[in-house]
Amino acid sequence: WVIIVPTVARAEALESELRYFASRAPRIALFPDTEVLPYDTFSPHQDLISRRLTVLRDVATGRIDTLLVAASTLLPRLPPVRYIGGYSVALAAGQKLRPEQLRLQLETAGYQRVAQVLEHGDFAVRGSLLDFYPMGSALPVRVDFLDDEIDSLRQFDPDSQLSGAVLESLETLPAREMPVDGEAIKQFRQAYRRRFEGNPARSIIYREVSEGRMPGGVENYLPLFFADTALLWDYLPRDRLTIALGDPEGLLAPAWHQINERFQDSREDSERPALEPHELNGTPTEHLARIAGAPLLVLDPGTPDPTADPTVSEDRA
Repeated sequence: WVIIVPTVARAEALESELRYFASRAPRIALFPDTEVLPYDTFSPHQDLISRRLTVLRDVATGRIDTLLVAASTLLPRLPPVRYIGGYSVALAAGQKLRPEQLRLQLETAGYQRVAQVLEHGDFAVRGSLLDFYPMGSALPVRVDFLDDEIDSLRQFDPDSQLSGAVLESLETLPAREMPVDGEAIKQFRQAYRRRFEGNPARSIIYREVSEGRMPGGVENYLPLFFADTALLWDYLPRDRLTIALGDPEGLLAPAWHQINERFQDSREDSERPALEPHELNGTPTEHLARIAGAPLLVLDPGTPDPTADPTVSEDRA
């Protein structure tokens, strides 16, 4: 099941409700919102990106039975399904691997080298030890090398830096929703020059990405990093049931209106030229066509929340 709800807050509440009333351990997930507005100049928190990539992987591999998503979270375009597997790193104790190889793999997957690992997407090298915080993992991991072999994998506390549980193996995720390796940067530069007129060096986005740095708000250019993108529907199975809490067209309309308003405010910025709303998002028409491709159940949202409508008394609610 994929359940479309009007707002992020309602999606989060419904997830808690479903988990509470489920009689067995449910395979339920909420596709997290980025918690940034369309065309914002800063990026989502790394923990949110970690959760989003985890859900996309789990949906694509059949590990989730019920997916909840807010209408506004449904609209944006996503990396193609092949991206997550292509930039993942698999590790195991006893595996033949040089520390330099793992460092290069992590950098290719978008991980950032730091002095001390504190958040998802960080890695640090200290002699024969490599610490990194895998996307999708609750704790960071310490990789201890013995010559050209992984001697051990251990989780550790990011605050105390003390080692904890031993892991036999580990499957990571890329650190971003777009690639940052040389080929991806080349793809971005070519696509940017085709898309925007004028001198690209005037754009801070173009300059920073060309130097291998990912500035705040670079997610607003995600389609330029790929030859093609996906929508959430591409990650879902064909035999799904879509449940909408209200008319789907009515659910998508407010988010689409906000995107267009934000685009009008951003389109004249030469430092950060804006992609058109339909380039960065699936249009309501596209999403409605995908919804129509499988069974759909539309539920009446019911009596309005009395806290949202002062004309409805608590007794009537």
